[in-house]
Amino acid sequence: MIRYKIHAVTNYEFVKVVGAPDLEAYIESAIEFIDDPDFFPGIHRICDFSKADLSAISLSDVKKFADFAREHVPLAAGSKVALVPPSTRFSGIFESFISRMGNANVQLFADQSSAMAWIIDPDIHSLEQHGGERHSGLI
Repeated sequence: MIRYKIHAVTNYEFVKVVGAPDLEAYIESAIEFIDDPDFFPGIHRICDFSKADLSAISLSDVKKFADFAREHVPLAAGSKVALVPPSTRFSGIFESFISRMGNANVQLFADQSSAMAWIIDPDIHSLEQHGGERHSGLI
């Protein structure tokens, strides 16, 4: 199951992935998100996979979704995307996604609170104090 909530006042969207959604579910959720009247390309995003079972997703699926997202889900230049994987064991899958996103400002975080701190921190250079890994451009 993939659920999201847009917090328009504070300019971020929170996505929670639970269970083992397949590629089609991720694409459907992304379409629902961009069709939401509160969506705009400049919104920051926190995608929490900490309770997700990624067994239904292959590396090929991750690449397909990243290509879909890059082409169809608008992301403004100043927007941040924070990813919280279920464990460091899945870092490779998330690294693959990040590398396919091109110059998007996408970061990995160990937990939701670190991701939130980075999203709301106006000083992008303070990333180290929040426990995130910086990834910009192709890896």
